[in-house]
Amino acid sequence: MEIFINVLSDEVISIVIEGDFTIAETSLFDSIVFPVFNRDRNNIVLDMVGLTFIDSFGIGKLFSAINIARLKGKELYIMNVREDIENLFNTVKLFKHYNLINRKELESRFGIKGA
Repeated sequence: MEIFINVLSDEVISIVIEGDFTIAETSLFDSIVFPVFNRDRNNIVLDMVGLTFIDSFGIGKLFSAINIARLKGKELYIMNVREDIENLFNTVKLFKHYNLINRKELESRFGIKGA
């Protein structure tokens, strides 16, 4: 798995997740993603454009992320989810806790051009 952090604006940080998100990558996720919640920006977008697989441990980390974000007063969004992974997220009711956003909504809501 690879994770990239992109500052999109004064309000928004994007975290791009690529590859397989399994138990083997949970420490990497913790070390890169959780410190983002300490930054000034209140809106964090998990961009899963390159996520190819996620296991139950990866899903657990996404639930942990939403809990930490709420404690820190952050808003979390998910975008660019593959259909098979979106179906899995629907099964485990992940979208009850995350805001699903598309590129057009991201651009209009936060005034980001070419996000």
